[in-house]
Amino acid sequence: MHMIQRLITYSWLLLRTIFCYCCAAIVGLLFFVPCLVVAACSTTENLLQNKRFFWLLDKMYRATIASFFLPIRMRGLEHMQAGPAIVVANHESSLDIPVLGIVMQGRPHLWYAWVRFFSTPVLGFLLRRMAMPVDCDHSMRAARSMIRGMALAEQLSLYSVLFPEGGRYNSGKVNTFFAGFGILAKKLKQPVIPVMLKNLGATYPPKSFLIYPHTIEVVVGEPMRPSEHETDEAFVERVRNWFLQQ
Repeated sequence: MHMIQRLITYSWLLLRTIFCYCCAAIVGLLFFVPCLVVAACSTTENLLQNKRFFWLLDKMYRATIASFFLPIRMRGLEHMQAGPAIVVANHESSLDIPVLGIVMQGRPHLWYAWVRFFSTPVLGFLLRRMAMPVDCDHSMRAARSMIRGMALAEQLSLYSVLFPEGGRYNSGKVNTFFAGFGILAKKLKQPVIPVMLKNLGATYPPKSFLIYPHTIEVVVGEPMRPSEHETDEAFVERVRNWFLQQ
């Protein structure tokens, strides 16, 4: 009996997952392809100022999560009204990206993404238009990306969006943060808005084919600024402590 129940559960999950992937493919045709077309017709600077592009991107983020039939509970979205800021979040799943995109609510933003994604055939093309590559293994390359990202964020009044853990971790713990966003906060004189994403690691774990139905929870914290005499490391640790308390 127990084996039969497990087989029924697995079969239901498998069918649900395949249906979700089919829905996601439709979302790709309706929203991702138009985003690619707009990106192909724009320079990076023009694209990051294009409100219609970010409207379309917001619809893609929302439709992606909707295609997986995952309910979302959000708290603290009012803190996003602080103006251009640096948005940092924990990273458990590839679904973190569209969920964090929903939090942006169509506001112009610049992603910092893992450098390897930039070499993928289709996604890489879009990332090269709207994101900065992060190479955690080469500090000089990472520094150059940060400098260019800071220039764009300051020039175009953009939100900066990144995962300070530097990778996906599905251990249920908040890992050590890289200090880059602390430098961004001081140089740009922008606040840091922490965003805690919950249950995404259980919903769509790394390397998983199946999608497990869970309610996604999002907590947006109050904007945080480094104090006058606070070191970058101390500020980064203060932000990390906020995550540990959630």
